[in-house]
Formats: sequence, structure tokens, C-alpha cells
Amino acid sequence: MVHLGITVSRAVEVPQPLRLDDETAHLLGMRPGAQALRIVRTHYDTTGRPVETADIVVPHERWEVTYDFPLPAADGGT
Repeated sequence: MVHLGITVSRAVEVPQPLRLDDETAHLLGMRPGAQALRIVRTHYDTTGRPVETADIVVPHERWEVTYDFPLPAADGGT
């Protein structure tokens, strides 16, 4: 985005359970009805405008999704 003059300031991800339909299952080489995780990711610029979005499908049988969030220390430090 930088080469377009856009500064991305945050990303929001919304994970949702999903059962694969025939087309998506075929594309992933899996069986229809298999469980997956759909992650809708949206990037926002510094004004809060959404500038990019992606739908990510993660088959449960093949991948694990892990989130790692740094948290401030109890005393206010990092």
C-alpha cells in the first residue's frame, strides 16, 4: 500500500466457522462439508477507511490458526 501512498494503521480479522461447499472443497482437494475456518481480514488506513480486504479459508484438517498478542506489563510498561 505504501507505493500507492496509503499508510495502513490497523487490521481487523473476523474468524468464522465454515463448512466447505462443493466448489471450495474441490479447490482445496477436500471433501464437501469438511470443517474450515473463514477469516475475513480488513486493513484500514490512518483515517479509518478500509483499503483492502481478504477472505482466507483455513481447513481444520490441515492447519492450526494461532494468534499471539503482546500485552502491556501490569505496571504499564511493555
